[in-house]
Amino acid sequence: MTKKLIIFIVVVLIIWLSAVYYNSKNKSEEIIINGNSEQSEKIGTTTKEKLPIGEIPESVENALFQKAETYCNKENTASVYVSTGTIKVVGSLLGAGATYINANNDTSFSCPVVAPEYITQECKDIMNISEQSWKKVCEN
Repeated sequence: MTKKLIIFIVVVLIIWLSAVYYNSKNKSEEIIINGNSEQSEKIGTTTKEKLPIGEIPESVENALFQKAETYCNKENTASVYVSTGTIKVVGSLLGAGATYINANNDTSFSCPVVAPEYITQECKDIMNISEQSWKKVCEN
């Protein structure tokens, strides 16, 4: 029994040390959004301060909010939200659903209101983002 306990403690210690080592080697000053480092240089860089998972630096968030605000006054827009590099524009027309815009390269896709069996995988994936992750920019 004590031999198993010692082995268990050694394994836990090795895992913990490897996690600490990995974390210390993985510090980066550059913000990489959607894996595109060229775009991230244009958006901004951070200091070595650590941000909670899912949080984005204030300078990037401000740029994202400014870009999202441009969609607020467009025709048939009910509301606009942002979440880590993505702008969500909710349509005001019946069945319009939402359009999701990648803030880095302006690509977009729409997720209209349809029966569950007709929802695309892309829409299913983005709908899995929790509502708390989306920050409201405006509402009409």
